[in-house]
Amino acid sequence: MEIVNSIDLFDTLITRDLYSPKDLFYFVGKKNLKEIDPILFQKIRIKAEETARKKAIKNGKEEVSIEEIYEELRKNLNLDFDKIDKIMKAEIEMEKEACVPVADNLKFLSDKTIIVSDFYLSKDIISEILKKCGIFKYKELFVSSEFGVTKISGKLFGYIMSKYCIGKHIGDNKVSDVKIPKKFNIPAEHYRNSLPSRYEKAIYYCNQIPYDFRSTLAGAMKATRLSLAYDDLHFQTIHNVSANVVGPFLFSYVYWVLYKANEVGLEKLFFLSRDGQILSEIAHKISNSFNEFKNIKMKYLYVSRKTLYLPTIVNDKDITLIPKVLKIDNFEKEFNISSNQDILKTAKEKREKLIGYLLQEGFDKDSKIGVVDVGWRGRLQFCISKVLDLAGFYNGITGFYVGLINPVPVFGKDKRYTFFSTKNNYHILSAPIIETFCGATHGLTIDYGILNDKFYPILKEKENLEMINWGLKVQQESVKLFCDLFLNNIQKYEIILNLEDLQKISRIVLNLFINNPTKIEAKTYGSISHYPDVNEKEKFSLADKVGYIDTIRLLLELKKFKFLTPRKKNLWREGTIVLSIPKPFYKIFLTALWARKKVEEKLLT
Repeated sequence: MEIVNSIDLFDTLITRDLYSPKDLFYFVGKKNLKEIDPILFQKIRIKAEETARKKAIKNGKEEVSIEEIYEELRKNLNLDFDKIDKIMKAEIEMEKEACVPVADNLKFLSDKTIIVSDFYLSKDIISEILKKCGIFKYKELFVSSEFGVTKISGKLFGYIMSKYCIGKHIGDNKVSDVKIPKKFNIPAEHYRNSLPSRYEKAIYYCNQIPYDFRSTLAGAMKATRLSLAYDDLHFQTIHNVSANVVGPFLFSYVYWVLYKANEVGLEKLFFLSRDGQILSEIAHKISNSFNEFKNIKMKYLYVSRKTLYLPTIVNDKDITLIPKVLKIDNFEKEFNISSNQDILKTAKEKREKLIGYLLQEGFDKDSKIGVVDVGWRGRLQFCISKVLDLAGFYNGITGFYVGLINPVPVFGKDKRYTFFSTKNNYHILSAPIIETFCGATHGLTIDYGILNDKFYPILKEKENLEMINWGLKVQQESVKLFCDLFLNNIQKYEIILNLEDLQKISRIVLNLFINNPTKIEAKTYGSISHYPDVNEKEKFSLADKVGYIDTIRLLLELKKFKFLTPRKKNLWREGTIVLSIPKPFYKIFLTALWARKKVEEKLLT
């Protein structure tokens, strides 16, 4: 007898872009039976399946067909045959469109693999779903609806074993895919990755968010997470966090930016480097899906503190302020300039190049312009506005930020909007982590050059190899995949986005990740280097493992008292705690740190 391996179908080999299978019924009703509330249709559809199964069991069958389910649904809804047939076909098509492959398990497919599924759709329809998911390489497909027997009873395995010897079975159901096969002496592997993550569950079960929005969002998060697989746990963790945290948060922020920009009538949006690289790419994806944003011209702008601060110096007073702004001890040494006169001369030269670059990229006096950054003081916007004003091209700039903490004064006619206010959001406004989510693949912009009468940015490094080696491209690709899947869900399931809901879901995922990370999350993201100074010479890890004494110092930290200051600067205190304290106890430390952060928030606001 031929030896084969078998694999389960749903949530093992393929999954849906919705959180739960029952969610599909809601959208079937929403799109095809307007006179009935979708939630009610969903309940009636579930009940119809239960009734059909009871009747099948009485008739000696273990499985039903979708036709039998819809016959019960027809009776319950008192619909004619043509109408119910139309709805049934719509469900089948929506089922096909909802399915995506689970990358983790595609490696198990071969011409010695059979696919086994307990499901009410026909074998032909399941075959079409597999083709749509790009799955062609398997020996045979066994579907319970075709035979009237199921895996969970063991009879489907019994039938298969009359044809094949099953060497191994893989599946997500601990009964039908593990317990039952073992009764037949079939080695079984329980596939657990399709279980919802803590982020997906938190979104789906947040009743403050509309059902259709949380179902499609949590579904897109899950589908993204399962759509890519890495052998390296470090890269897999980056992908999982990107699918569940970074993607949903950045999508929400960028959609909010575009909505507000459109609302105030902006014509151009400039995404400031380097945080703006991934934000710009997300913005173009969103713009392509929403007609109302297509008139906004969007561009990525190569700027930095180093290229913007110096050009704003026009007198001796400005010179005295700059060292503190740039976080440097010696201005002359840092810029290789020996006197105030040289500083002003260099500032003028830098200013002329910066103005040339800004005008070339699209800044002008007549357009309504906005800039997009993540935060945190609004100084880059201030510098751009001041330089344009000095050149006679200023017309007021609107800035968009994740958040602002101790912001600089607003320049002239400028305006500023924040996705999160500082009040009640301080606990999630972690600059190093959010900047990590927006890492760029290129180096710092340090100056501008001219070639063939065109200005171009001069970069410290062409590639940001440190972040690329960490896994930045994995993060960016996963974020973009999430955006594609979620945008597809929005269009397909006719979801209306609400800014408050986008802010809520961002708070949920950021709060979980920043304030309660898992050990592997803390290890993976804690290993990132952060450079707070303008020239990227000071280097800190986001989170490090420290001793118990330093962990206590971290909770009690007071700059006035050296003995209460940790020996290492901790940019992500929660990550450091999780890495440093054994699991049963770190929750206590995290709770204490949460209380401290709430006090800090009150003092700040």
